[in-house]
Parts: sequence; C-alpha cells; structure tokens
Amino acid sequence: MGTGEQRELREIELSQNPKDTTEDDKAFVKESFITPGKEKRNGKGETQLHVACRAGNVKRVQMLLEKGSSVYSTDYAGWTPLVKSIFL
Repeated sequence: MGTGEQRELREIELSQNPKDTTEDDKAFVKESFITPGKEKRNGKGETQLHVACRAGNVKRVQMLLEKGSSVYSTDYAGWTPLVKSIFL
C-alpha cells in the first residue's frame, strides 16, 4: 500500500459517520460540485458520493443525494457509488 493510499484510508477513518451535521459536512457537500449538476472527481474518477459510499458515511451520502449527486456516475473503473458501498 502506497503512502497516498494510507493517507486516504486515515482520512476515511477520521470522517466516518458523524452523529450530527457539522460545518465540515456542509463544506464537503458544497465543495463536491463544480457547478450544479457537474461533480468534481478525484484521480480515480470518483465523485464525493463514491468516496462517502466507500467510507460508509451515511450522513454525507444522504446530504450529497439531497443536493443532486448522481447515483449513476461511474469512476474510471466503471464502478457506481452503489458498487463502492457493497465493498465496505
């Protein structure tokens, strides 16, 4: 496992399932979109919904879906957020 992967895993562990909506959550959702309907992607082609599903962060998944994040978007491997949530 490379250094980048380890850092990403640590970030996921720290952010899993906050009990209440925090300012961090709101900023996370706000920064997830370039413009309405156009989502940002990471180096793997994942949207923030992919990342939240993979991390099991239900609160952020709900917030992203409420803001219009697409459940049909695929990353560069062709996986949707639903597939990411299965492999928790």
